[in-house]
Amino acid sequence: MIRKFYATAALLLLCSFVVVKADSATGPRMNADSPALEPPVLDPYPFTTNQTDIGLFVGNYNEGAVTELYRSTSSSTGYVLIETIAGEGDVYTDRDLKPRTTFYYRARAARNGEYSDYVYLSMETASKYFDPGFTATANSDGTVTLSLTDRTYQEEGYEIMRDGEIVPFFPDSYDSGRVFTYRDADVLPNSTYHYVVNTWLKDEGTPRLENVANATVTTSAGTPCSGAGTIDREKWLNVAGRNVQYIPLNRPADEITTLTSFSAPTNDGANYGVRVRGYVCPPVTGDYVFFIASDDESQLFLSTDGNPANKRKIAYVLDHTGPLVWSQYPSQRSAEIHLTQGQLYYIEALHKEASGGDNLAVGWQLPGGTLERPIPGNRLVPFARGSNNPPLVEIVYPGQNSVFTAPADVNVQVNATDAETSVVRVEIWRGTTKLGEDTSAPFSIFLNDLPFGSYNLEARAFDTEGASWSDNVLFSVSQPSGTGKIQREIWTNIAGTSLSSVPFDTPPQSFETYSQFETQQYMSSNYGSRMRAYISVPQTGNYTFWISSDDQSQLWLSTNDQPQNKRLIASVTGYTNFRDYGKYTSQKSVAIPLQAGTRYYIEALHKEGTGNDFISVGWQLPDGTLERPIPGNRLITIGSVAENKPPVLSFIEPEQNERFSAGSDIWLRVNASDPDGSIYKVQFEANSQVLNVDMAAPYEFLWNDVAAGSYNIIARATDNGGRVTSQVVDIVVGETSCANTGKIYREVWTGVTGITVSSIPVNSPPNRIIELTSFSTPNYYGNDYGARIRGYVCVPVTGTYNFFISSDDHSELWLSTDDNPANKVRIAYLNGAVPVNVWSKYASQKSAGIPLVGGQRYYIEALHKEGNGADHVAVAWQIQNGDFEGPIPGNRLMPYVDAQTSMTAVAEAEIPSEEQMVRAYPNPARQNSAITISAEGPGEGDVEFISAAGTVLQRERVEFDDAGETTVQLDGRITPGMYFVKIFNNRKQRVVKIKVD
Repeated sequence: MIRKFYATAALLLLCSFVVVKADSATGPRMNADSPALEPPVLDPYPFTTNQTDIGLFVGNYNEGAVTELYRSTSSSTGYVLIETIAGEGDVYTDRDLKPRTTFYYRARAARNGEYSDYVYLSMETASKYFDPGFTATANSDGTVTLSLTDRTYQEEGYEIMRDGEIVPFFPDSYDSGRVFTYRDADVLPNSTYHYVVNTWLKDEGTPRLENVANATVTTSAGTPCSGAGTIDREKWLNVAGRNVQYIPLNRPADEITTLTSFSAPTNDGANYGVRVRGYVCPPVTGDYVFFIASDDESQLFLSTDGNPANKRKIAYVLDHTGPLVWSQYPSQRSAEIHLTQGQLYYIEALHKEASGGDNLAVGWQLPGGTLERPIPGNRLVPFARGSNNPPLVEIVYPGQNSVFTAPADVNVQVNATDAETSVVRVEIWRGTTKLGEDTSAPFSIFLNDLPFGSYNLEARAFDTEGASWSDNVLFSVSQPSGTGKIQREIWTNIAGTSLSSVPFDTPPQSFETYSQFETQQYMSSNYGSRMRAYISVPQTGNYTFWISSDDQSQLWLSTNDQPQNKRLIASVTGYTNFRDYGKYTSQKSVAIPLQAGTRYYIEALHKEGTGNDFISVGWQLPDGTLERPIPGNRLITIGSVAENKPPVLSFIEPEQNERFSAGSDIWLRVNASDPDGSIYKVQFEANSQVLNVDMAAPYEFLWNDVAAGSYNIIARATDNGGRVTSQVVDIVVGETSCANTGKIYREVWTGVTGITVSSIPVNSPPNRIIELTSFSTPNYYGNDYGARIRGYVCVPVTGTYNFFISSDDHSELWLSTDDNPANKVRIAYLNGAVPVNVWSKYASQKSAGIPLVGGQRYYIEALHKEGNGADHVAVAWQIQNGDFEGPIPGNRLMPYVDAQTSMTAVAEAEIPSEEQMVRAYPNPARQNSAITISAEGPGEGDVEFISAAGTVLQRERVEFDDAGETTVQLDGRITPGMYFVKIFNNRKQRVVKIKVD
C-alpha cells in the first residue's frame, strides 16, 4: 500500500488556526511590592504531521516562574490543567485528540503563589484518516457483493478496480461509519478476481491513495447447465458452391464431430457444408451480443428459447473473413439480445465452404463487456430433441393473388427446413388432388398448362420422423385474350393439287397475316400454304369444326398448345365453293371437348392448283353459336404468349432531385402499360417502405404531410405474366442544412500528461489544428497530448443511428440534438484502450439508438486523451437498416469553424527549438511576392506553406546557397493570413511563422 502525506498539508492547516486573546486578570494579584509577573507566550507550533496532535510553543520570561497550561472544549468553562511547564521556553505537544474538534487553551505564569494574567489560544484538530473496511463475497448466483465501510472523518471519494478494470462504483463519503454495497454482475462463474480500493482525500488536496484496501474472491458456479461442455458439428461432403442454401440439410450428414468450443477446424477441406447446433447457456442475466466469423458464407441463428422452431437469423457473413476476425463486416455482429442466466437457448450456425481457406467460429459479449470469442465449451450443450417439432414451410412463388394467363406454366417454389431432423419431401395439393412432389431441396414442382380458373394450392412438408406442416397460396389463371391475328406461310411454284407435294418442313417463301381464320379468293395459282395459331376457348364443352377450301386442305387440332400432339379432325379431298362447309362429310369434325381458358394449337394445310383459291375454318360453340369463319378474337399468334415482354413504366411526377417543403403533400404519378398483356399492379415505395399499391389506372398516389428528409422513391409495375419493371427518383423534403466538405478539424493540446479526458485544456487555445478527411486519426501520432475533433455530421437518410467510438487512450463522444454545440450530450465513451477500429470491446463504446433526420446536420465532438504508446481515435455509425460506416467518411462531415481559436492557434503554435536557426523575410510579406528563407547550411531541401488548419497549400523543392538561403515565390493560394513555413534540409525539420498581408 502506498501512502503519500506531505508536511506542507499540516503546515497549511496549522497556519490557519485562530488565536483568541481573552481579557486579562483572572487569577489573584501579586503583592504590590513584588515585581509583577508578565503573562506567558502561547503560540501554535507547526511541526507535527499527526492530524490529531496540536503543537504549542510556551514561553515564560519571569525569573523562577513556571507556566500552567489549561485546556477545554468550551471557551468559557471547563478548563483543566494539563501541564506545568518550567523554563523560559518549551514546545508542548497535546496528543491523540478528538478529530475535527476545536480546543481552547489558556496559560498563566506562577511563582510562589503569585500568578500573571491568562493568555488564550484556540486550535482545531484535523480530520483523522483510517483505511476503509472492504470485503468481497461470492454469491450463489455467480455474482459478487462488494461492501465498503468508510472509517475516516474526512470527505473522501473511492474507486474500486477489478483486475485493472474500473468497477462502476463511486461512493462519496461524508460520515464515518457509512457502509456502501454493490452487486458486481460483470463476472464469470468459477473465476477468481482481485479487487483493489483507491481513494482521494478531498479536504486535504492530496493525491490519490492507492491500494488502501483489497480483497480476493472466487465466484461460485452460478446456476449450472446440465451437460455443458461440447457442441456437435455436422458436415456434408462434396457440396459445390459457397452459399449456405446449397447445404443438403434434408439428408443425414456425412460426418458428425464434437467441438469443445464454438470454433471449427481451419483448412478442413473444400466443397463442404456444415451445421453446428446445440444450446447456449448464459452464465449471467443481461444483454448479450453475438459474433460470427467464417470462410466462406455463414449464418447464425438463435431461438427465443430452447425450441429450434423459434430461431431467427441474428448475424451472417456473405463473403469471407480470416479466422477469428470479428469486425470485417457489420453483419457479423448481432443486436443486443437479453438472455436469462441458466436457461438453454437453441443456437445454430450454417457454414458453406467452396475452396481455399476455411474457418468458422461464433463468439459473444457478456453483459458488462467481457468477450468470449469463441464461446467456450462450458457455455455449450449438445443438441438433443425432445418432442419432434414440425418443419417450417413457405411457398415463395407464386405470390399471393398472382394472376397468370391460360394455359399457364407455373413453377411452384417452396422453402422447407427442419431444425431437428431433415425435410424428406414436399407435396403440392389442389384440394384432394395431389399435383406433384419433390424430395430434395431446393423444392419446386412445375405445373404445366393450367387452364382458366382459381387455384388454392397447399404445400405440405414432411420431415424424417413423419411430422408435417403446410402453407397455402391463392392465385388465378385468366382466359387468354386473342391477338386478332393468324399467320399464313406460303410455298410457291408447286404444281398440282395434292398436299403431299408441299414441302412444309422447309422455310416458306412468304408470309401473310389475317384477322380471321379465312383467306381471300383468287390470290394465285400453283402454291401451298399453312395457317396456324393458338385458339382461345371461351366456354367449356363440345366444339365442332369445319373446313372449306379450293383445292385440297386438312384441319389439325392439338390436345393442348403443343404442335406435336395435333391430330387430323377434318379435310377437303377435292375443292368446294367459298364458305361451302357441307360438300363433303370429311369437312366436319366430330364433337371435341375443350376447356374454357385453355389455348390449343390449330393448323390448316392447303394446296392450290389453278382457278379459284381460298381456305376458311369455322366452329360451333357448346351453346350452339356458329362462328364461320373463326374470328380474330379467338386467335393467338404463335409465340405471343410464350415471350412475355416487360411492362413499360415512366414517372410523371416527381422529377429527379426535386425539392419540396417539409409537410408537403406530394403526388406520385407514373405511366404504365404492357406491350403484350396488361398491368396487374403498380407499387409505390419510399426508402424501402411500401406507400401504396394501385390495381388500376391511373397509377398515382397522394403522399400526405411528408416529413423532412431525403427519399428514394421507387415505382414497380407488374404485368399479368409476372414481369416487373422499376423506375426510381430521388427527392429532398425540407431545407437541408448540410453542405458536405469532406473534412473535419482536429485540435491538439501538447504537453498534457495523463490519460483522462478531463485533463484536456479545451478552454485554452490549441497548439495545433489538423485537417482530417474522415472521422479518424493516425496511430502513433505522439505522447502526452489531448485532442478534440469537432464539427457537424450530415445525415444521409432519416432513421435511427448507433454511434461507436474507438481509441487509445480514453475518449468521449458527444452529439447535439441539432447543430448547436450547447445542446450536446455524451453518447459513448471509452475508459481504456482498444486497437485501431475495434468498436465493440466495451459496451460503452456504442451509443443507444438515436433518431436523426435526413438532410440535417448535427454538432458532433470527440475528446481524446493520449498518455504514451499507441494513440488513435475514430468514430463510426450504423443506420437502422444495418449499413455501417466506420470510420465516418469525409462526405458526411463539415468542420466547426471557430475563427478565434484558429487565429490563436497560429499565434501560439508550438515552434521547435531550432526556430532561432531559421527565418523568413520580409515578415510580414505581401501576397504574391517573393520571400527569402534562411536555414542551416547549403544543399537541397523542401519548403511547405501550411495554413492554420494544418493544410499544405504550397510545396517547393529548393536549393539553399552557401549562406543557407533560398527564395520562394508565393503563389495565389497564399492569401492574407497567418501561416507556418516548414523547412526540411540537412536531415532536420524547422518551422517559422509568417504573416501575409
